Amino acid sequence: MRVAVDVRGPLGLALVQSYILEPLVSLAAVRAGYVLLPSAAIAREGQAVLLIGRSGSGKSSLAALALATGRQILGDDQVLIMPGQDCGPFPRRLRLYPDLAQTAPAAFAALRPSARHTLAGLGQLRSLTRGFVAPPLRISASALGGGVSPLCLPIGEVIVIQRAAVDALSSEPLGQRELAAEAADVLLRQRSAIFSVAGVKAAFASVLADEGAFIARAFASVSARRVVVPNSWPAERAVGALAHEVGL
Repeated sequence: MRVAVDVRGPLGLALVQSYILEPLVSLAAVRAGYVLLPSAAIAREGQAVLLIGRSGSGKSSLAALALATGRQILGDDQVLIMPGQDCGPFPRRLRLYPDLAQTAPAAFAALRPSARHTLAGLGQLRSLTRGFVAPPLRISASALGGGVSPLCLPIGEVIVIQRAAVDALSSEPLGQRELAAEAADVLLRQRSAIFSVAGVKAAFASVLADEGAFIARAFASVSARRVVVPNSWPAERAVGALAHEVGL
């Protein structure tokens, strides 16, 4: 497949990376024998805690908080699932959002003044455009005090984060079929833009089948649970509760 993209404007490259390049790379990863999963992963006691959730679920804030406390991460929004049950880092800068001062104060305090100033400006841009334009600040993980694990780690636990119209936070075990379905859902959402082009999804049918089988094997005996967070909670309360669930 040959792809030609005309990038315009200062935000064009970031949009192309998120909506076109990373989805295409994730399909290429399957052919190389891996799965590039849109999720975060935090190192905990020699294992990886994998965090799966939709955009805005708190994955990046939790990764930033982990870094600020000296922990290592494997990614804040993209990680590699290796053959077997290992998780590996994907070379990508950390994405921070303007609400970091509220969701992860320790991480915000660890930033250089210039980075904090940039986040404030991005927050104003987000407010002026009513959220239509909301680019993140991209920085190295080392800027927050921790770093990216140089090694692959076995997956110790998978936590699926869900926001819903409930009154209290809850945690429940997740079966392997449900877990595989959640992974497939976040992958499908990531690829929605390229799959909207006629014939593209059908062209990758065999790749998607291989990916589904890979995910089923990788998660076959992994401990997993779903944590449901009230969508009425402000971001700072939600991230604080999730940090407790993750063990930060």
